[in-house]
Amino acid sequence: MNIGLSGHALISFRQTGIAHYALSLYKELFCIDTQDRFFIFNLSNEPLKEQYFSEFENVIEYRVGTRLEKNKDYYTTHKKAFEQSIKKFLHTYEIDVFYIPGPIDHTLPPYDRTYFGSVPVVATIHDVIPALFKQQELFARDGANGCLEYYKRLLATRHMDRLLAISATTKKDYAKLMHISHQKIVLVYESVYQKYQKKNVDEHTKRELQKKYAIRSRLLLYVGGNAWRKNAERLIEALALVPPNIRQNATLIFVGKTAKTTEQRWQKLIEENGLCDHAKIAGYVTYDELNNLYNMADWMVFPSIYEGFGMPVVEAWKCDVPVMTSNNSSLGEIGKNAAVLVNPFSKEDIARGLTEILTMSDAKRKHYISSGQRRATHFEGEPIARKILQLLHEEAYKSSKKKTCCMFFRRLTGKMDEVYCRVYTWYATWRYGRPSSH
Repeated sequence: MNIGLSGHALISFRQTGIAHYALSLYKELFCIDTQDRFFIFNLSNEPLKEQYFSEFENVIEYRVGTRLEKNKDYYTTHKKAFEQSIKKFLHTYEIDVFYIPGPIDHTLPPYDRTYFGSVPVVATIHDVIPALFKQQELFARDGANGCLEYYKRLLATRHMDRLLAISATTKKDYAKLMHISHQKIVLVYESVYQKYQKKNVDEHTKRELQKKYAIRSRLLLYVGGNAWRKNAERLIEALALVPPNIRQNATLIFVGKTAKTTEQRWQKLIEENGLCDHAKIAGYVTYDELNNLYNMADWMVFPSIYEGFGMPVVEAWKCDVPVMTSNNSSLGEIGKNAAVLVNPFSKEDIARGLTEILTMSDAKRKHYISSGQRRATHFEGEPIARKILQLLHEEAYKSSKKKTCCMFFRRLTGKMDEVYCRVYTWYATWRYGRPSSH
């Protein structure tokens, strides 16, 4: 069987969860399946196979050579080029099924189902966060045009043959939002990026990091960006509520790519709450440094307001680090009984969680470590890749049994979706397009 794979998430290996997801999944697929052939659809001149998959003989890369970036011709010239490139790719390699790891990609035109003809399309939905938090995620950042572009991509996913959701929360939210049957969506958890593993950090590296971030004897690690829903500011306020005698030996390090203005706002909040000796902003760090920090941490704290999955939780477990996280969205689902859970909307409850983990006995902490280790086995790469491979085979088999494909109906529903997008964008602009109160 000839399996087509979108390679767009890997271009310049973007520092995103979807890029990690795609790279880990593809490597697992290429390792476990030597019978099928894989064809990577690459919209740039960047050699993806040479960078990431050179050791695999069952992988062929198709480079279009024209990266489709946003400009004034985005929905005319580029949309047409995107369609022609996909059709040529499918025809050249006689693709049986096509897989997209991140279909709601703002750097591409929507993946119109009609481009693929009779070739079945499978895609992974990671979250619908912009649709759930329109004011903060769409209008505060990109305005009405951003809303229109997002909904075009989101609605385009409704017409794909099979959808995978990385958590039960994402599956439920997507099905409710898109008014489609739960049967069309399959729960397939995300696997952790392979770089994060349990290791012994050598003393020299440990001393350097302790000096660099002024780490005290207890290290609390926060991993996330500057998105409002990551809840960093409420976490700082919560740390200030922890009694001084309990937090005196603790250092909370904030890791993640953040804007300069965000760092300045966080630092001001840290200073105002008298936490300069207990909270440090590390910003962006390399994978190796993050892996070292994970393995040095006493606890990972991640009280995010909402996540489609919550990869930092599993990354910490893979490094044998216990976790404190939120009791809602996918975090409550992933954490289950393996993490200390808090209400992310209450700084008092986050402070309660921080106090609990800082005063916890060694025996109870070891219980959370072992619980996390067991829970992490549900997110191993190989079984997840095998499940996705099985679904790809099923869709290809079902497609071979179909005699015709109603392209007219797909084009009609696509036009209706476009009208819906414009009407809804107008309504949402009126309803949500005011400055966020957050």
